[in-house]
Amino acid sequence: MHDLLWMNTNMTVKDGSVGAVLLTVARWTALGLPLIVAWTIGLFLLHWRRPRPSLGDLLHRPGATACGAVVFALAIEAVNLTVLLVVVLAKQSMGKSSYGSLAECLVDCLIRGLGIEMGMPGLAVAVAWTMLALSGGWESDPGWLDRAGRLIGVAWVVLMVVDPWLLLTFLGGWS
Repeated sequence: MHDLLWMNTNMTVKDGSVGAVLLTVARWTALGLPLIVAWTIGLFLLHWRRPRPSLGDLLHRPGATACGAVVFALAIEAVNLTVLLVVVLAKQSMGKSSYGSLAECLVDCLIRGLGIEMGMPGLAVAVAWTMLALSGGWESDPGWLDRAGRLIGVAWVVLMVVDPWLLLTFLGGWS
């Protein structure tokens, strides 16, 4: 199962560029990304359930702010990825693409698009938290929901820092 999972991710690495431990960490990071996205969206929706604090109080909570910033960034990324896929599919239909099949084209576009955009939600969290702290509005809630949101926010910031290394490792650069 372990080898099948790695083979299906279609990730290749330049020979000798990373050690086995770092490669395993990078692969688990790439495979765990959908889980982090799902938890972020789920926590964002849970922040809006009733009874909830007023909108002003909710926006001052760092967990809710982190989840909201990431959901906003992911929505922008979805639009960017859709445009990228439309452009590549148009090139594929005109025969101007270097891909052998449509499936290969779609998988490569998806991996490259998500890889290039993976740092944006972390940047959104960092900017939102910086603005929250500078404005004096940082009001942590002792409940599990805000703590989970802060933990997810930290995970996105870590992904933002790790993103350039993942790009260089798996994609051989940004081109």
